[in-house]
Amino acid sequence: MGTPAAILPPERHEEIWAIQRDLDFVGTVYGVGPETSMRDLMRQQSDHYGAHAEDRAIDS
Repeated sequence: MGTPAAILPPERHEEIWAIQRDLDFVGTVYGVGPETSMRDLMRQQSDHYGAHAEDRAIDS
């Protein structure tokens, strides 16, 4: 992450967070704001994927 790119191990969380803080990960990936709790975000994801639990692949 960063410029120039660097690989940081998880135990350097504070440094990782300093780089990621302004990237708006949840907004970019999930389309929600930072006020959305992780509980609500995971509930939305579960609902989304759960709706496809019976989906089956079809031959194209």
